[in-house]
Amino acid sequence: KSSGVVLAEGEHFPALSSLSQWPWLKELTYGLENPATQNALQILDRDLSKASPLAMIWAAQHYFDAGQQDKALFLYVELERSAGRVKSKNAAAHETYKDLSAYNAIAASIGRPILRYGLKNPEKYKIQLRGAMLWDAETPYEYAPSVNDLHVSEEGSESWPSIHSKVREAYGSQMLKIVSGASK
Repeated sequence: KSSGVVLAEGEHFPALSSLSQWPWLKELTYGLENPATQNALQILDRDLSKASPLAMIWAAQHYFDAGQQDKALFLYVELERSAGRVKSKNAAAHETYKDLSAYNAIAASIGRPILRYGLKNPEKYKIQLRGAMLWDAETPYEYAPSVNDLHVSEEGSESWPSIHSKVREAYGSQMLKIVSGASK
């Protein structure tokens, strides 16, 4: 749901030192029928801004398996977009990110059926993409990175706000082109 309040450039990035890991990530790796998983999904639904991209991909899988494809697609679109934001925070230091190998492996395997659903339903994909882009403009990133091989420091953080909006715009237009091309 949209709050209708777009954050100013500097409001998206609280200091990394003030952030903590989202404590329910492990519960999302359990089966959907597990009460701990259900609890973690409810917590994620209440405040997605504190959940890392890795939590989003596990949640997307659960929603997809439960027949909530559009909700899964929203999370998939947002996590792919936010992973691009993390990668681009300090493009000059790309070697410290180690290609986000753990995240990419999980996202590729879990995300494949969700992406296939989105490409088969381009209008639904566009709706979820627009929703994710709006959510991103209105929401600060209040999670600490949870991928073990991702090292993020606040060095160069003064450029994050300008990079953030550029990444969001580039991702949105690129994905619209892909979805439009796939629907022809």
